[in-house]
Amino acid sequence: METYRVLADLKLDVAHLARYSSREGTVATRRMMIMFRNEEKMRRFRMLEELQEKIVDGINRNYLGRSVEVLFEEKVKNRWKGRTPTINWCFVESDDDLKGRIVPVTITWTGPWSMQANLQKTALN
Repeated sequence: METYRVLADLKLDVAHLARYSSREGTVATRRMMIMFRNEEKMRRFRMLEELQEKIVDGINRNYLGRSVEVLFEEKVKNRWKGRTPTINWCFVESDDDLKGRIVPVTITWTGPWSMQANLQKTALN
C-alpha cells in the first residue's frame, strides 16, 4: 500500500510496473521475507495498474482542445502515429507523408494511453 500511496501522490505520466519475481538471482529472492502466491501478486499489480490508468487519463484530459506539436514516426492502419514533447502517443488521419516531421495538431480525444488529433490547417504549408 505504500507503493500505491507514493504513486497516487506523484501522479507520474509514466510508471513502469512489474510484479516481483521469485526466480533465482532476482532482488525479490534476496530481499522478500515472504513470497506471495501469483494470485496476490496479480491483485497488487492490477491495483497499481488501475491507479496509473486513472492518473494518466486525468493528465491526458488536460490536453483536450489544446494545440501541441507531434513528432510523427510511422503510419499504422491509415493513421499517423507520433509523440508529443511529453512522450504521449498521438494519432492523426492524413494522406500527407508526416514521417520524421514535427507538426502542430489540435487534440480531439484523449484516453489513458493515447490521444487523437487533427492537423492544424497551417501545419503543412
